[in-house]
Amino acid sequence: MRKNTNKKRHFNGIIKRCATAILVCALLVQTLSFGVGAMFDYSPVSSSSSQGTSGNTGSLSFDSDKVSEQLRGDILKSLRADLVQRVDKYELSGPVGLILTFSDDSLLSVYSNKYANKMSYEDFKTSSVASSHKERMENNHAAVIERLEDAGLVFNVKHSYMHTLDGIFVESTFEDIAKICNVDGVERVMVSNRYKPLAAVENPVDVYDTGIFNSSSVDYTGKGTIVAVLDTGCDYAHSAFTSYEVVDPLYNRDDIEALLDKTNASKLTPGLEVREVYYGNITGNKIAFGYDYADKDPDIMPFEESHGTHVAGIIAGKDDVIQGVAIDAQLAIMKVFSDY
Repeated sequence: MRKNTNKKRHFNGIIKRCATAILVCALLVQTLSFGVGAMFDYSPVSSSSSQGTSGNTGSLSFDSDKVSEQLRGDILKSLRADLVQRVDKYELSGPVGLILTFSDDSLLSVYSNKYANKMSYEDFKTSSVASSHKERMENNHAAVIERLEDAGLVFNVKHSYMHTLDGIFVESTFEDIAKICNVDGVERVMVSNRYKPLAAVENPVDVYDTGIFNSSSVDYTGKGTIVAVLDTGCDYAHSAFTSYEVVDPLYNRDDIEALLDKTNASKLTPGLEVREVYYGNITGNKIAFGYDYADKDPDIMPFEESHGTHVAGIIAGKDDVIQGVAIDAQLAIMKVFSDY
């Protein structure tokens, strides 16, 4: 008798938990602002029992596509409403640049969803599938632009996006944003960032005319350290690296020779010699090591891009024009961007 009572209590507990779960789901559905009718299809079907009686019962099926579309629509409506409210709240007016998107089906999105495991994006861009999809987007762009222009809502269409976005960049006004949100085909409206022109201000930081921090008042000069610069290489013949000698360097030629066989550079270039990677003789011990890991050779001279030279100069360069932050530090130039 006690066992039956326990079973009954257990069963009742399950029923209560299920009922609670159903109620919570119903509340969530209501909170997310899309009706039960959008989530479920209820269709009567005929059935016959083994005793010969017949009647209509309901078939309840979950339409995930309808739910997804309804939820997406509600989110887009919320985003548009929020944008319009903020424009009104901050009393924004006058010209504005807007990015208008029409769908989530950009070329990159189609590629990621269906073709990423089959081909590279470069190959996909030239495929017939991409060409057809691009043509559809172009036609849709033209149709939406025509609606916008006919309504006098935009006065310039500056860019058309198809790879990462399905949309356009237009020039309009804050006053017309609400109307643009309601134009057929426009899913989302984003305000492009605007920046005020830079104005001269008092700068309490002590910097040279070159913009580099003046460390002359700091006792630490970087002596006894070496800084690795992973960048586009370095113009080691530049006066910033040949005009000043590092006295008592942390790494001299013999030190680099002792370490060379343990480096990845020697593995990438079998037979690599210290004379090829030690640039101290040219630079007054400033550049103790240099290697091009991208092209697997010891030539660290930049092909076109001077960014690595700039960075190295800020760190430890010194000549009559510029002075780096740590002029007694040595440099290990590790070129990681190919000449090609």
